[in-house]
Amino acid sequence: MKNLNPLFVDLGKLIRDKRVAANLSQDELAWRCSLHLNAIWKIEKAKSEIKLSTLIKIFRELKLSFVVIEHLLEKHTTQELSLEM
Repeated sequence: MKNLNPLFVDLGKLIRDKRVAANLSQDELAWRCSLHLNAIWKIEKAKSEIKLSTLIKIFRELKLSFVVIEHLLEKHTTQELSLEM
């Protein structure tokens, strides 16, 4: 099995948590974002990379700030640097 990118794992968890908090099914979020249900499932499970255009649609629909991405990138960059030392 392919190793999952920790950044995509965290993004998937965040999206799932926000979707559930908004009381939306994967199907409803997919419809609102003009995406296939399978795309939402793959993103939440970190089974595929996320295109920026897709991420923008999902973040807008879930009213997520892109500051979250900055924090996640900082977190994962720091972790990678720690592993290299």
